[in-house]
Amino acid sequence: HNERFVKQVGDMRTTVGAPFTTEASLVGFDSGFCYAFGPLPEVRCFDRTGALTRIARVTDEPRVVSPGDIDRYWDELWADAEGYYREVMLRVRDDLTFPQYLPAISSLVVDDEGRIWARRYQASEADADEWWVFDEGELAGSLTAPAGFEVFDVERELVAGVWKDDLDVEYVVVFRLDYR
Repeated sequence: HNERFVKQVGDMRTTVGAPFTTEASLVGFDSGFCYAFGPLPEVRCFDRTGALTRIARVTDEPRVVSPGDIDRYWDELWADAEGYYREVMLRVRDDLTFPQYLPAISSLVVDDEGRIWARRYQASEADADEWWVFDEGELAGSLTAPAGFEVFDVERELVAGVWKDDLDVEYVVVFRLDYR
């Protein structure tokens, strides 16, 4: 996590990842790199000198964290939290603050044609993933991937990744894209 929540009581300090945050997404290529971070649905690209070369955007408004998002956060956390982590989360539960907006993008991938694939942040792991595809900074299309499928590589008409089933068993999966 790039953002942290800290609670101090006496000499005891508890630090946890802030809710609904994601690490900055960064992807490199021969001529530079692109990154995404925060609630705005945009990818910023820079050349090797650090000069901004383009900003790729989707016209979505930042998504407000809803009471339902917060309820799902706690439901999923309590379903998975065990041992020491559960104790830590119980200590901060009443004081934990939630951001006003969800992050826009949670990961980036560059395909073999140089297009940037940006995964829209999902507040719940149970949701299907939406990917935005940018070509030369313009939105070229979008793709919905099954829930539990993490994209790792895109080449020509193939999308490769890892899919987890309901028992968290991982499978390497390759899907063929149909450009109709």
